[in-house]
Amino acid sequence: MTIELLKKWLVKYKFKNWTEHKTTATLLRTPVTSEQKEDRAKEIADKLSDSNLWKSHGRPINIETLESIRLIIEDYSKEEYRKLIRQYYDLFFDFVTKNGHSIFIQTRKFI
Repeated sequence: MTIELLKKWLVKYKFKNWTEHKTTATLLRTPVTSEQKEDRAKEIADKLSDSNLWKSHGRPINIETLESIRLIIEDYSKEEYRKLIRQYYDLFFDFVTKNGHSIFIQTRKFI
């Protein structure tokens, strides 16, 4: 069930704007079909669910590992993003606390 959910999520959200091939040499700059998105999602889901490969269910998967299976990842830990995310969080935190919704945020330990 989890594999099916991951496949659906990848196709619907992660691959939503994937319109042309960028990493497969023989397919570079050619259009991506829905079937190719589904096949790629299955390949990724199968690899991520392979307990022989990961040796654990509770081990986190880092960006480098995801990139090693040819997933294109936007790294939000870069300095330029951290500042923007922090500004957004501070604005959100102020809004929530000023409007009496402090039950949703127990701490400011976000970034």
